[in-house]
Amino acid sequence: MSNKADEQIWIERASEGDVEAFGYLYERYADRIYRFALFRLSNHTDAEDVTEQVFVKMIEHISRFTWKGSGSFMAWLYRIAYNQVVDAVRRNTRHPEVDLETLQDFIAEDGGDPQDYAEQQDFMRQVNNCMEELTELQLQVILLKYGAGMGNAEVAETLDRTPGTISAVHHQTLTKLRGLMKLKGYSTYKS
Repeated sequence: MSNKADEQIWIERASEGDVEAFGYLYERYADRIYRFALFRLSNHTDAEDVTEQVFVKMIEHISRFTWKGSGSFMAWLYRIAYNQVVDAVRRNTRHPEVDLETLQDFIAEDGGDPQDYAEQQDFMRQVNNCMEELTELQLQVILLKYGAGMGNAEVAETLDRTPGTISAVHHQTLTKLRGLMKLKGYSTYKS
């Protein structure tokens, strides 16, 4: 039996309330969803919260999911994750926080200087601010390519577009981000 057929069986079992199937789907996708959220939010705690919310939504709504072939479940899950990330960004815009866990990890792992951390966080805030200027499609492409680590074919399948369209949007988006970052004084920004 292929992995795709296995996945469909696990999804069917989960839609019937099988706890083991939910666990399997969580184990298979949680790290990807977490990385996707962390890329956009730059905060471990928020990324963990979003990951948790995605899987709660999955449990609540998996009975509505319709198998449309390979990749459709992943696309469905990333749509949920994208919506949760957008909500988290809105919340954080109103109530910004410093992620002390990330600061501690930075200092412990790299022997990092808190000033370097602050500069890195400032840069990420600038990147995130620039990302606010992107269209929804541009933002989704960047999040899926860099946050979820997908290639153009996977992004295309997830967003129901052609790989050529994704490649063009990706190029346009990087060009736009480069220009926006340059306006903010980051002239060495490279793709």
